[in-house]
Amino acid sequence: MTHSEVIQSVSNWFKLKPDVEIVTRFSYSFPVPDIQIQYSDGTIAQIECKPSNAIRREYLTGLGQTIAFYRHSDKAYLALPSKEFSSMEDFLWPNFVGIILVDGSNVLVFRDPVKPKGIKPKIEKIKRGYAYYRDLKINEIYSVLLELKDSSYNVQNDPKKVDDVIWNGLQKIRNWKSSPKSNVLNTKLLLRDLKLFDFSLFQLQKLGKNLLQWMLAIAKNLRLFLGNSF
Repeated sequence: MTHSEVIQSVSNWFKLKPDVEIVTRFSYSFPVPDIQIQYSDGTIAQIECKPSNAIRREYLTGLGQTIAFYRHSDKAYLALPSKEFSSMEDFLWPNFVGIILVDGSNVLVFRDPVKPKGIKPKIEKIKRGYAYYRDLKINEIYSVLLELKDSSYNVQNDPKKVDDVIWNGLQKIRNWKSSPKSNVLNTKLLLRDLKLFDFSLFQLQKLGKNLLQWMLAIAKNLRLFLGNSF
């Protein structure tokens, strides 16, 4: 995996956590992390990412950078591919450094960080100006929720299928030719933040079920007047 691919996978994983408020590559501090996480309770985590097939010294350099993050964060992680971690595990022993393993889009927190004693970080929170979601048509939201409901058994047994299910729901309304990952991610963030779908349990939340029932009733009435175009 390239450096950018590791950053993208880890960023996408954190964006889906309900207690995460902001995921950014921006930081006021030095050294600058690859990713900074701001949780809803104000906790700050900083992450250094390393690619596949780097020289061994680079992973040790990453370890040093991660330790330095504690001057400006509550948690510090080193993220790297699982294969590289296996060959470097004996050297990455400090337990105050969290370890995140990455295999493609699969992300696993191998070790949670233990904050070192005696360090008082100087934390400066990021102020969010606005949040952006791609505008979804009402029938696109309806299509995605219906697809998730109909595929709930398969998704719960194989969570990796959730992206395909969302993409299928979007494609039924708008035939996109490119950018499936970014469009699916924007849709997942919308479903998460509006509390329509729980991505930890992979099921519709109460609000999502109610909204889908409401949309189904509207669709039924519209078909009486407009035929099956809705």
